[in-house]
Amino acid sequence: MSYSVAPPKLIAAWRLLLNIALLTGLVLSLGSAALADKTDFNLTCGDTAGLINAINQANINNKDQTITLNADHQTHCVYNLTSLRNTNDGNNGLPSITGQITIEGRGATIERSRNGGTPYFRIFHVAKSGNLTLNDIIVTNGRAASGSLPANSGGGIANFGTLSLVNSIISGNYAANGGGVYNDFGGTLSLTSSAVSHNSGASFGGGIFTQGRLSLTRSTVSGNKADLSGGGIANFGTLSLANSAVCYNGRPGLGGGIFNQGSLSLVNSTISGNSVSSDGGGIFNDFGNTIYLTDTIVNDNNADRNGGGIFNFKNSTLSLTHSIVSNNSANGNAGGIYNHHNSTLSLTHCVVARNSTFGDGGGIFNRSAATLSLSHSTISDNLAYKEGGGIANLGTLSLIKGTVSGNNAGNNGGGIFNNLQVLILVNSTVSSNNAGNNGGGIFNRGEFFLTNSIIANSSSGGNCVNTATLHAHVNNQVEDNACHSAFSNNSGVEPPADNSDSTETTGSAAQEPG
Repeated sequence: MSYSVAPPKLIAAWRLLLNIALLTGLVLSLGSAALADKTDFNLTCGDTAGLINAINQANINNKDQTITLNADHQTHCVYNLTSLRNTNDGNNGLPSITGQITIEGRGATIERSRNGGTPYFRIFHVAKSGNLTLNDIIVTNGRAASGSLPANSGGGIANFGTLSLVNSIISGNYAANGGGVYNDFGGTLSLTSSAVSHNSGASFGGGIFTQGRLSLTRSTVSGNKADLSGGGIANFGTLSLANSAVCYNGRPGLGGGIFNQGSLSLVNSTISGNSVSSDGGGIFNDFGNTIYLTDTIVNDNNADRNGGGIFNFKNSTLSLTHSIVSNNSANGNAGGIYNHHNSTLSLTHCVVARNSTFGDGGGIFNRSAATLSLSHSTISDNLAYKEGGGIANLGTLSLIKGTVSGNNAGNNGGGIFNNLQVLILVNSTVSSNNAGNNGGGIFNRGEFFLTNSIIANSSSGGNCVNTATLHAHVNNQVEDNACHSAFSNNSGVEPPADNSDSTETTGSAAQEPG
């Protein structure tokens, strides 16, 4: 029997086709495997067992998985947890998140059962390897177990990996630290269009306790309380807020809205309606730390002691730009801002207005060895029952192209009270202030440098009372030659200007020298 042999070119073509077929089969096989790994889970309303199983399976798959709750679109959908699943970093009601998981809530609630006898546990635990996104979910009634940190922290969620909250609410949870959420060292937590509300902490951070990186965008932290510090947020890491609000959190302790022992940045945000039984109604900036506020409002906060709006503690830095501090109050000193020993406070294009205190410094209290710098800013309509209706200065104060007007002091220094330290005014206006005793505009018993500025129109207490050293330079305008008998150019005074966003003060004497 004879066999014909295929030509070499035909054999080569067959081999090429075979290789293509094998490669195609391999690609299809790999694609099928990938699709098999990328399993999505759709759960009917209230299927708590299904949720637990889905998280376990998603962790095993170790791929980006999506779990969709309330697939049948029920109203008031609740996933009720009755027992703890594990004790990783404390008691947890759901399996720890170790993979990359997104849970689409569709408005569903995940809660620890409200039945008597339910053990204490938080709802979610995100491990270091975990990456969890919660979208449109309510997490509530979690309660961290007793013990030490971190087991006692994060009533709603404890994050050791990466956690993103989107359109979600963390509410009504309890823990020693981070009643709502605990974010550990190395953890990354972000909130977008979300709310952390009405949570409680026995120590730090009624709403959130963070030692890692935390960012809030278009989010609110409200109605939380902590017994020690940080009614809304206790920050020991890096915290940034953009277009967000921290409101109506509080007492007792330090920092009704935010307690900061790290780096804090606020942009286009609001700190409002917070209160404490100690210092820093809105914000307390602890020893040696830094805060930047830009286009931010701090208003309607209260401290039983000092710093109704903000308390800037020892060796710390506080910088405000294009911001407003208003309608805050304190029973001690500094209705608006308290700047502590060896700290630095700067305000640029800012307004400090309508703050009040039963002590000194209705707008700002600048303590000994502290530095206060104001540029293009307005201090107006503040009230101190004792000294310094606008500003009480016991450190170094410089006011460049600013306005101090409409402030009142029960005793001395309706506009500014300078006690044994340095006061510098350049191109500024101090006008229409009032003191119950002396120095309706300025009471100086320190070293006072006055250049190209106006002091006038005080309704009582005199425009300026000087009992120490005055260095009066060119083009000053002091009504009735108060403070010093050698002033010139006292040719009339115009009403004060709002210099929070301008470059010059009002009146010829307050213009740049020619």
